[in-house]
Amino acid sequence: MLRFHPMKARIEKEIHSRPPVPLQTPCLCHHLVLLDQETGPFDEQAHLREIKVTARAETLHCTSSHGFVAGENFSVKWEKHSSFSTYTLYFQNNDVQNPAHGNRPADQHDPSLTDEIHEWLNRIPGKVLSYTTIQVLAVGVDTAAQIEAEITGLCKESDHLIGIEANSGAAHIFTDFKTRENGQVSIFLMNKGMAPPRTGRLVQRLTEIETSRHMALLNLPLAKEMGPRLSAIEEKLDHIVYEISRPSSTDQRELLEELTNLAADTERLAFVSFSRFGATEAYYHILQNRLKGLKEHHIEGYCRISTYLERRIEPAVRTCLHTLGRQDNLSKRIQQASQLLRTRVDVNLETQNQQLLHTMSHRVQTQTRLTRMVEGISFVTISYYLIELLNMLLQAISTATGILLPEQTQLVMIPAIMGLVWFVSHKATRRILSSP
Repeated sequence: MLRFHPMKARIEKEIHSRPPVPLQTPCLCHHLVLLDQETGPFDEQAHLREIKVTARAETLHCTSSHGFVAGENFSVKWEKHSSFSTYTLYFQNNDVQNPAHGNRPADQHDPSLTDEIHEWLNRIPGKVLSYTTIQVLAVGVDTAAQIEAEITGLCKESDHLIGIEANSGAAHIFTDFKTRENGQVSIFLMNKGMAPPRTGRLVQRLTEIETSRHMALLNLPLAKEMGPRLSAIEEKLDHIVYEISRPSSTDQRELLEELTNLAADTERLAFVSFSRFGATEAYYHILQNRLKGLKEHHIEGYCRISTYLERRIEPAVRTCLHTLGRQDNLSKRIQQASQLLRTRVDVNLETQNQQLLHTMSHRVQTQTRLTRMVEGISFVTISYYLIELLNMLLQAISTATGILLPEQTQLVMIPAIMGLVWFVSHKATRRILSSP
């Protein structure tokens, strides 16, 4: 019997999770991206279950990372990602065919949202980062020009109106990426005959573009905030390196303390920003991939979505990556400065050790000379006292016996005694030096 890997089922579920919702035309989509570190998946799951009761929905499917609620003329899709959550609401009714549907004053909520759904929407846990409405309009050959003119009129206040042919001309997409008074960004999708599954995939791709462009720009303020702090650290590091290179620099302990503080500040910044800037790069790659999936074709007089977004988002992403590169380079420079300071300390210690050894060697030599001088003095002194003692002994013998010893006897014994003293002292010195 085959033994399957324990992760096999989870991997297969991940491949089939979050499928696009087939959409009939016309329809309206509300897409919200929320950020909040305080809310968890259980709070969001509980809030998703509320809509089933509040709006009298028919079905509810919910897991730890995504959920789906379907009602009579609406559906809600919830997705939990690592750093954000998304809610997407789909409505299908006759009113959404009007292009002016999503452009109303801030004090008026969308007529497609009932009071219950609107109240539920206001109580979504988290803080809204992006709020996008996508209107899917059914158009034909005779109504396309009229609807396009209405859309252009709604976006006339914008500096740039973006319009493309998507899916090889099966749809036209118009937007200006401008936030209205009600906090929404409106996107108009003119469906020219796409089937519901294909329409759902295109709408999902547009929501992913909106999500990834906001997440890619989320860390730009952090990059701008870190710029002056990194410049200050670089300036301090240049000063420390200059002090290290000077022959007569300040105390090395002070330099080491300053260098340690710079390393701590750099690591603190890296802890805050490394993962966030890495996420910026990842979301930018996702954005580029989703833009390619639109299969854009240029419409005369309009700017492409990919051109518009990349022209504005790429510099921001490059700023974040440049900040990340500066931080990495700064860490390497601090490490090199630490090695340079450590090398200088080692050289100074070696020089001090050599001087100390030279001083000790000089002291040993001096002590050896003094010892030899003392040995010489001791040799003469001992010889002198032995000769005097022997002389006194001979005089005593001569007095007791009455025999006068000749002076030659004393002269002969003097070198003998001195030789004996030298031999004994030399033997004792060699024994002491040869002992461990």
